[in-house]
Amino acid sequence: MGEETDRPQDAGRPHRRVSIPEPETARILEAYRDAMRAELEETLGDIRPDAGQLTIGGGVARPELAERVKLWDLAIKLARELGRDPVLELGDPPAPPPVATDGAARRGRAPRISARDRKRIE
Repeated sequence: MGEETDRPQDAGRPHRRVSIPEPETARILEAYRDAMRAELEETLGDIRPDAGQLTIGGGVARPELAERVKLWDLAIKLARELGRDPVLELGDPPAPPPVATDGAARRGRAPRISARDRKRIE
């Protein structure tokens, strides 16, 4: 529906309300994001340590695979959270993505070829 029923002054304008958080809320959210950044940096350091106990071969000992998998899972979750916009999340929830239709329905049907054109092709 949307665009064909928009008023001229509303065409192309997002219809979702964006609320600006209060200064105290913005300060708390920034502290939250700072803590997540520090945690992500520490987690990445745990996965690939630059310094630590040296192995016999001269390399740095890394956590076992099972432990690295857990650390990567945490790192991915932190990175996703940091990539979100907390201001938009305080407003209305985002609109759901449009429903995908069958590919053939979107493209339409191919034109019909007449019997005369088919004979010419053969």
